[in-house]
Parts: sequence; structure tokens; C-alpha cells
Amino acid sequence: MTGNEINRAALNPTSSAVVEACAGSGKTWLLVSRIVRLLLAGAAPSEILAITFTRKAAQEMAARLRDWLRLLALAPDEEVRHFLRERAVPEHEIESLLPRARSLFELFLSAQPGITINTFHGWFLQLLSRAPLESGVGGDWGLLDQTSALLEEAWQLFAEELQSEPGSEAAQALDFLFTEHGLHNTRSLLLDFVAKRAEWWAYTQGAEDEATFAAEALRRDLAVEPERDVLAELFADSGLILDLQSILGLLEINTDTDKGFAVGLARVLSLFPPDHVGCQKLRALHHVEQHTAQCASLIGALRGLNLEDIFSAIFAVFFTLKGDPRKRKASKDQAKRLTAEGEARLLELHGRLCERLAAVRDALAALAAYRFNRAGLRCGAGLLAAYQRLKEERRAVDFTDVEWRVHQLLNRSDHAEYMQYKLDCRYRHILLDEFQDTNPLQWQIMRSWLDASTGAGSAPTVFLVGDPKQAIYRFRRADARLFGIAADFLEQGYGAARLHQNVSRRSAPPVLEAVNRLFAQEGEFTGFELHQAHHADIPGRVEVLPLAQDDTDDSAEAQPSVLVLRDPLTEPVEEEEDQRVEREARQLAEKIGGMVGRWQIATENGGSRPTEFRDILLLKRSRTRLEIYERALRAARIPYVSSRQGGLLDTLECADLTALLTFLITPFADLCLAQALRSPLFGCGDDDLMALAREPDGSWWARLHAVAGREQSSPALLRALSLLQGWLALTDTLPVHDLLDRIYFEGDLLPRYDAAVPEAMRGAVQANLHAFMEQALNMDSGRYPSLPKFINELHQLRRAPAQEAPDEGIVGDVGNAVRILTIHGSKGLESPIVWLLDAHASPRNERGYRAVLDWPPESPRPQHFFLYAGKRERAAQWQPVFDAEAQLERREDLNLLYVAMTRARQALIVSGSESARKFEESWHGKLLRAVQVDSSTHEPQTDKVHVGCQKLRALHHIEQHPAQCASLIDVLPLARVASAIPTGKRTSQRQTEAQRHGIRLHALLEWIAPPAPVLDRAWLQDRLEVDDAEFDALWQDALHLTQAPHLQRFFDPAHYLNAWKEVPYRTAAGESRRLDRLVEFEDSVWILDFKVAERAEEGNLAASSAPYLGVMREYRVAMEGVFAPKVVRAVLVFGNGLVFEVD
Repeated sequence: MTGNEINRAALNPTSSAVVEACAGSGKTWLLVSRIVRLLLAGAAPSEILAITFTRKAAQEMAARLRDWLRLLALAPDEEVRHFLRERAVPEHEIESLLPRARSLFELFLSAQPGITINTFHGWFLQLLSRAPLESGVGGDWGLLDQTSALLEEAWQLFAEELQSEPGSEAAQALDFLFTEHGLHNTRSLLLDFVAKRAEWWAYTQGAEDEATFAAEALRRDLAVEPERDVLAELFADSGLILDLQSILGLLEINTDTDKGFAVGLARVLSLFPPDHVGCQKLRALHHVEQHTAQCASLIGALRGLNLEDIFSAIFAVFFTLKGDPRKRKASKDQAKRLTAEGEARLLELHGRLCERLAAVRDALAALAAYRFNRAGLRCGAGLLAAYQRLKEERRAVDFTDVEWRVHQLLNRSDHAEYMQYKLDCRYRHILLDEFQDTNPLQWQIMRSWLDASTGAGSAPTVFLVGDPKQAIYRFRRADARLFGIAADFLEQGYGAARLHQNVSRRSAPPVLEAVNRLFAQEGEFTGFELHQAHHADIPGRVEVLPLAQDDTDDSAEAQPSVLVLRDPLTEPVEEEEDQRVEREARQLAEKIGGMVGRWQIATENGGSRPTEFRDILLLKRSRTRLEIYERALRAARIPYVSSRQGGLLDTLECADLTALLTFLITPFADLCLAQALRSPLFGCGDDDLMALAREPDGSWWARLHAVAGREQSSPALLRALSLLQGWLALTDTLPVHDLLDRIYFEGDLLPRYDAAVPEAMRGAVQANLHAFMEQALNMDSGRYPSLPKFINELHQLRRAPAQEAPDEGIVGDVGNAVRILTIHGSKGLESPIVWLLDAHASPRNERGYRAVLDWPPESPRPQHFFLYAGKRERAAQWQPVFDAEAQLERREDLNLLYVAMTRARQALIVSGSESARKFEESWHGKLLRAVQVDSSTHEPQTDKVHVGCQKLRALHHIEQHPAQCASLIDVLPLARVASAIPTGKRTSQRQTEAQRHGIRLHALLEWIAPPAPVLDRAWLQDRLEVDDAEFDALWQDALHLTQAPHLQRFFDPAHYLNAWKEVPYRTAAGESRRLDRLVEFEDSVWILDFKVAERAEEGNLAASSAPYLGVMREYRVAMEGVFAPKVVRAVLVFGNGLVFEVD
């Protein structure tokens, strides 16, 4: 279907429709357009219900509808006609609908009740508020936004109850969990159980004792008999012992490895009573000690024996550490040792014993799983009951309670038909946005209403839109499979048209080409259809950079390294993985520096403009090690905004305010006062604080009185004393918000923080300060506004999980700054340039100590609900559940990659760092395969892989394709030199002091040398992490080199055409190299390689240079191919300024 045909079917106000729309296709535009068409068709605003999944999305939807209706009311007729044509209004109806279109804005504003545009939870709260009192689910209930503090209180209450009844089943169960699994794991298990309480309620619905019901269902599924002693039965079987004795005799005369197994097995068998069948044969073991090494683990397991140890020792003879049967097969040599009959007997016994032991292993795992679940389910139900009691006592509900109450109200209560009738009378048109994020309870609520409407002959129209490819919220209980279930239901019961919109209005063709190549070949990514670009002429590019490796320093490799011991108290262990991430982070900063101002961004009017920092969006799977990338951006002076979930109270500005408020209620809190004085609010310097510290006695508040009262006192201290005295007097009389308002105004707080932070950070800091003020209003709805309570709540929020702690403020205009987000946080956003970081990272490993459930989307309740500790208690009967869960997780991992790629409008860059993960399985490997270009069609490959204009495949010919693709190509300071790539591997030895000095001097030269020199001494010293004396020595050494008369031409921009620092390239053999400095003059190009850790002498200059001549000649040959016909010269620069030119 064409786009117009899809719009006609989707926007038809008289019929239902299901639209599966790809990323960037305009789902919100389609949904709001449908609302406009409904209003044009005569629907009353009160009859329309639009549901989405976030408050922000609902607000944006309402704002767009309001703007469109205003346009219809005020725009010229021709513009209104064009608007209606875009929304598939039949041409013959446009003129007659103009008066109606003009009146919609007034109708929208004056309608009582109006259009309902809300989230599922917001709408559910409305339903509960209108439920009959007799139902027991309505009434005056407060909504809990944060539950962690109440859960902690419930844990304490649960523990106290069990202490008072130590003999109860729950107390014994908790004691079992503590003993076998520890406190931390037990808490994690039970809190996860409570988090899945809606599924638990659905699973145990109607049961009198939920824990007993679930445990009994699990016992039947696992086919276990709790009182059965599996091991005693096993070892009571004389046939098993005879088989073991038989195979023992064969192992004793087989390979050396088998002889070792035989020793261990013989010792096990010798432990059985003498009257056990055949045991007397084991007494005459004459070579037990000959193969002790091979079976030490077996023998060790038999000390302090019990049946479990004996079984483990026997099991190890027949199974590998991974639990797989040891492989045995026939061979000529084995037949010679055992005879053909003996070999056949060995293979037959091995297979039979493996089968028997595996069955026992599975039975033991099932029994352990049952005992763990029996205890865990009992304790989980008890903790949940305590949590629910606390909420009832406080007349409070959380979001899960809201969902469950509405589910019961519309499905199983005596008032279900009444509520369904009320819904039918109110709403005639239902619009559901982002339906792939729906959970089973939400769908069942909608399904019960729709079934009832169909049965009563009053079915509404339903418009459902979503994209299963963007389903990334399984951790919030969403199930993307419901999209297909709901689509089938609406198609069969409501005659809904099923539509697929695969035209993206966001991404450029090269980005979509990469998307198509990658996901079309992914077997797990079922249902994918090729995407098309609405704007086919927008230029774009995809780059897959090589994985970052460990750094290496040429000078360190050329010299013998000295092993230096690490002081564990002052020097942390350097993790190789973090070093690789740091390398990727430096690569990021370097490339962004080359992109801004040089890449061209297409504009809406068909023109282009230079790239700004604000055009770049950095995406990462999670926030793990995000600070490494942020540190690299700060070092490169690149402005960025990084909003952290739950990170408001961790920001410096909010920590300053918290310290100030803490001082106001505890004036003896010296550290809090010192932090407040040093903050931009008061601006006291180090000298001011030292003056207070030198005072002999009293608290710092008393010292501030004493110091500020002197004639020579600092104005900053005088101002601080005056303000603090005024605020202290108001602490007990004003609500927190009013006190903060006074502090903000009288302290001139916002302008002072503006002046104290870099321009790129001002928006974020201002937003955080406003968010802190808002927090004072939000906390307990302002009902308990005392300052001590507010401070206590802040401390609790700091300890709360990230998803419950207050987020950093939303920056309205981030300014010209790079944005850093997680992929989940970027949902619904877009950017001209998207950089996917850490693309070689592995998804999280399988987590233990959690509740596992299997809820088929078409089922009214979960099929399985059990607790999982780890592989030791993993019953074989659960394997299909875990396989299905793993498949869903793999699909969601691909969905996450799809979401990341489709945020990009013009350019997608992908990077990562090396790890132990298989290359092909990572996002980086998948993307590289998707965009790989046949290297035989052009010159030797560069360090990255591109997809884009066919003319531009060979980047060595950039200058041949100028204007039409300039926005794709103007990338690098030197177009023919590749961007940053990994070079070498870091050595594990510790450097000498001289080497460390040389490495720091090398870094200082890189920073202070043009282009883009950094001359802020304080920043440089902080970056180098050295004291004043060492920095002064480094600074003088650097100036000695850059200002030396014979070297000045290489550092003074007045003397050269172009200069580049740390220029990487790849050799024809695929090896990575990096040039310290590359300088281009009118007639020549010079390569400078710094050996600043060495101080050569005039007499031995050639000898000192000899180790580096080979690589320097290689550098020169490589650059001659780039800068021909200019002469390329190469020189070594030593730490004392001596220069040696390579011939």
C-alpha cells in the first residue's frame, strides 16, 4: 500500500485499524490526525479516549492537538484545505467540512467533559475514583510514587513478626533461606517476589493459601516427593555398585587419565560396608597411589564424607565440570588395551551409568528447587502481606495496586457489568498508542471491556498503533507479543484494517540501508519488513569504528621496563577493560572535535549548515562506566549534558543546598557549613575557610561570628553571616518551599551558579536547582513541610533505588552541548548524528534469586510461577521456560539495537572496546557485517567501514566528488588520514619515574600545541595529577621544546599551513600506527616523533636514534603516498631539544 492508501485506511473515523509503524514514521502524527478526523466526523470530545504510556507523551499529544485545532480556526482557507488533504479527507468533502473545522478549537476548549488523553495508570485512577463505594476499590486512596522506604518498613515488620513466632512455618522457612543462601540473596529474592505481585495474584487467584497452592503446583510440575531420599535409594542399589566395579576394572587398564579416574572411583567404592555386594574385591587395591594427581579433586571431595560427597565424586568420573557426559568412543588402541569385548563393555557401562547418574542429578536439582521454592514462596507471601497491610493502614496504593484493582473491578467483581456499561456510554472511540509496551493485565482490562461492548452490540471504534520492533520494556512487565494478539482480536471481532507503515520520515537512506541489511538477516528478528526513506535525497553515513584496544607507548617499548611494585593503599589496580574503554572514550572526544564545524547537516529548507555539539547524541546500553566517557569529554573541553536517572541529589548544586539546609537545623554541623560557604551561593575562598580553621575554639558558626566581626574580614564572610542569621531565624517558621524561595531570592542563587559554571553546564545546573525546589513541593504533597522531615526524606531518597530517587532536572534548551543518554532514555528522540558507544558490550548475564514466570499472552493467568536461585537449584523441567525467556531476551536485545540505530537522522557512528565476547555476537560485529563493503572494489581499506553514496566508497578519492556529497565527506582535518584507531597493546610493567615524567610531558605537549591549544595551567595540572613542583618542571620542559628557535616553526601557526596532533593510520598489513605531530608547509610535510623520556647527547645522537629509524622510515613512506608530490621529512625530538632527522 502507498502512504496515501495507508492514511486513508488508518484515518477513516468510521472503522477500526491496527497500524504497525516503524521508527520515525510519524505514529503520533497519525494518532492525533485520527482524533481530528473523529472530531470532523461529529464525534463529541467526551467520547474520545486516547491512551499512551508516559505523561510526557500524553502532554505532547494534547499540545499537538491543541495547536492543530488552533491552526484550523485561524489559518487561511487554503492552508486548512491542505491540512485536511494531508489527513486523507475526501476531496469532495473538504468544502463542506470547512465550517466544522473552524469550530473544532472552540469545541475542544469548552467541552465538559473533554477529550481524555492519559496514561493507562492515569485512566485507571479515574476509573477507581468513579467506582461504586460497595466495590471496595474506590475511595480516598493516596498514590505512592516511591515504595522503597515502605518496602524496607515492611521487611522490618515481617522480621519482627517472625521473631515473635520462631516456631512458625514462615520463621523456619526464612531461617532455611538465611542458612542456605545468605541475607543479601534472600532479600533480593523476596523483594523481586514483591515486585512481581500482580503476576503472583493472577497466578494464585482464588486460592485460600497462596503459598501452599503454588508450592503444590510446583511439586506436581517437578514430580518430586519431598520426603524421598534419592541418594540413599541410589547407593542401596547393588546393581549400580556392580556396574561401578565392572567399569573400575576396565578403567584400571585403559589410558593414564582413566587410571586416575579409577583411583578415585576405587576409593569411593572402598567406603561401602564390607557386606555390600562385591566390596571385598576392593580391599586388594595395589596401585591406588600411582595416579593421585589426576584425581586429587575426587579424593579431596571424599574427606568428611556424606552421600552427597560420594555422589559428587562418582559423578565427576563420568561427567565434565560443565555437566556434560565425558565423551568415549571406540578406537584401535583402546581395543588393544581392553580387547574388543572389553571396549564394548566399557562403552555400554559408561552410557548406562551416565544416564542413571544424570537422572539422579536431575532428581536432586528438582528436590532442591522444590525445597527452595517452598521456603521462598512462604516468605515472599508473608513479606507481601506485611507490605499490603502497611499500605492499607495508610490508605495508600501503588501503581500495581491500581492495575490489579481495575482488573478485578472490570473482570471479577459484582460491579463489572455496571462499570462496562458506564464505559460504553462514555467512550465511543478508543485510541491506543505504543501498544507494544502493554502488559498482560492492561490487555485483559481492555479485552474485558471490548468483549462486553461487542456482546451488547455497542462496540466502539478502536485505533491501535505501535511497533513490536521497539519493545524494550520487559523489565517493566511489558510483553510485545500482546500486539499480535490484540491485532488478531480486533481484525476478527471488529473488522479492523491491519496496516504496515515502513516509510521513515526521520532517517537518511544510508542509515536505513544499514538497518535493512542488519535486521533482514537476523533470524530472531521475525516480522521485519524493509524500510524506505521518505526523504530519499538527504545525505547520510554509517561508520563502524574498530574496537578499541590497549594503548602502547613506543618509547616504553623501545626501552627496557623496570618492574615497580604498586602501593595497594594509594594506587588502584588498573583494569584492562577500563583501559580499553578509556581508549574508546579518547577516540570519541578526538572525533567529535573533528566533526564539529566540519561536517554538514542538512536543513529542512534543503540547505546545509556546519555541525554543532547539539547535533550529536551519544547512546549507551546502560550507565555502566559512563563516567569514563564523560571524563574524556571534559578533558577535551567538549560541552555535554548527561541526565542520570535518580541523580538529582548527587549533583554538586543539590549537595550544596542539602548541606545548607542541614546546617540551618544543626548549626553545629561544621562540615555542612564549610561546604555551604565554599559553594557559589556564598563564594568564600580557600583563604576565608583557612581563617575560620585557624580560630582556636568553638564551632565554625561561632568562628564565623568572630572572624566576620573583625575590621579586615572578607566581604564574602560578612555576607554569609548576614544571610545565614536571617535564614536561621526563619527555619522554624516557614515551610520548606517558602524558605528555599527566600534563599534563592535573597542569596541571588541562580545568577551566582550561572557565573560559577561553564556555559555548557548552565542549563543543566539551572534545571537541577529548579527541580530541587520542586522536590520540596512534591514531598508528601506539602502536608508535612518541616525542614527536619524534608532533610530526612532527602537522605532516604539518596538511599532509594535509582528509579525512585528524583531525576536530574529536565533542561529545556541544552544549549550547544552533546547529549548523553541510555537507549531506553532516548526512546522517542532523534538527532542528526548518533554515536552508539560500547557496542561490543555483552548484555547482562542471567540473574539468580528472582521470581520467574511464564505468562502466555493469550492466557488469563501465568502458566508457571517459581523462584530461581541459580544453576544448582535449576530443575530440568524448567528448561523450556528458560529457553523461552532467553529467546525473548535475545529479541529485546535486537529491539534495543534497532531503537538506537533509528534515532539517527543523517549519521550513525558505532564504536566499542575489545572484550572476551565473541565478535560476531555483539552489536558491533552485527553492524560491521551489515555495512561491510567489498574491499576489492577500491583501494586499501581505511580504519572504519562506511555505508553511503556509492561514489564515496573509496574515501581516498574524496576530492573527486565535491559539492553534491560534501555533507558526507568533510569529516577529517585531513581527508586522506583515517580517524583515531587503536595502536598496540598496553604493557603490564610499571614505569620508572623518568618514564612517567616523559609520558606526562608527552601529554602536555599534545595539549598545549596548536591547533586548539589548552593553556589553562590549573586544568592541565589537574589532568596530569601532579603537584606544583612537578607541574612547573613539566611546564618548563614543554616550553623549552615548543619555543626552541629550531623547533618554533613546527608549533607557530604563522609558519605552517596545517598541523595535526596524534594522527592515526593503518598500514597495508593492517597494523595501527600513530604520528605524534604532522606539520604541512608550502613545499614539504614534517613528521615529528617525540622521545621526551630520553635526553640524548650530541655525541651519541645517532646511537640514541637507531632503535626508531625503522618505524620513522615507515611513517615517512606512508605519508609520501598521502601528500605527494610534497617532500615528506621525519625527525625525532628528544627531551632536551636535540633533533635527529631520518635520512
